[in-house]
Amino acid sequence: MDDEKQAHLNNLENAADNLQLFKADLLDYNSLCAAIAGCSGVLHVASPCTTPVSDPKVERIEPAVKGPLNVLKACTEAKVKRVVVVPSRAAAIWNRNWPIDQPIDEELEKQAAEGRIMKDKPPQLRQSPRLLELQKQRDAQLQVRRVIGKDKRNAGF
Repeated sequence: MDDEKQAHLNNLENAADNLQLFKADLLDYNSLCAAIAGCSGVLHVASPCTTPVSDPKVERIEPAVKGPLNVLKACTEAKVKRVVVVPSRAAAIWNRNWPIDQPIDEELEKQAAEGRIMKDKPPQLRQSPRLLELQKQRDAQLQVRRVIGKDKRNAGF
């Protein structure tokens, strides 16, 4: 692992006794299992949101869908009690006209999936990883919460 990137974590109080860092790839289920084993809670804060990309399906869509599903599957296998998902800015700017005081919820994602918003986007870009997460959550009885900070809402790239 990159010592410079993790230095601030190693400097946390009691980190030497309570913190264990793993290198994991969201698309590598086995690496996630090793990192998640023994955890009672998981914060999922990784999401592909690079620009520009040569192949959006491979570089954004597949990781954005498969990554969270791998995390949730690994959490289910490890009997994790709670998962908090913090999506990328891309998840928060689907509808720039969405009222800032109204939560981005399943209704917005349902509208996108049905093509009522984002009509200019191909169907695979309107599919929400969150809807897949909810289905997986219901199947696994996980407590999944998604957090989108106001600073991410209605922001441009």
